[in-house]
Amino acid sequence: MADLNQMAVVLGARRSELGFTENEWEQFNIYIEAFQLFLEREAKYNSLWMKYGAADSFQHMRSKLARTQFLLEGFTEDQDDPLDLINYTAFFLRNFRAGRIKNTADGGDMVVTDGYRIVDKWCTDEPISREYRTIQIDDSKPITQVREGDGEWEVLRA
Repeated sequence: MADLNQMAVVLGARRSELGFTENEWEQFNIYIEAFQLFLEREAKYNSLWMKYGAADSFQHMRSKLARTQFLLEGFTEDQDDPLDLINYTAFFLRNFRAGRIKNTADGGDMVVTDGYRIVDKWCTDEPISREYRTIQIDDSKPITQVREGDGEWEVLRA
């Protein structure tokens, strides 16, 4: 990543010029890091986050939060997930404010071939590789399921 002071200069100011306290400057640098990661991913994915709406952004927020816990617990040293969480929070707000609430790629809620409507879906990736979903049949009570890797879905909570 580029030197954060260089990034601040690109944005037009140094700490002394902005009048930031040390605390404010540290916070600003986190946003700069997240913005730089956004620029890298934006060049690769070309605003794909807009296609799937706020609901999808929210699911990514959950996933990034779960993976951030791995950093806290010492399972990883990668700090991209907390920075991605900042960006997905911004995507969520931007989608929500633009009225892109549901998955706009397929016209609404995701549907799987067995006829269940997926109300909610999220996953925790490496090192656990566990996927969760909440499904609902017609107006019945939602059921939360979990699966490890490519295994079968098991009821976690009904």
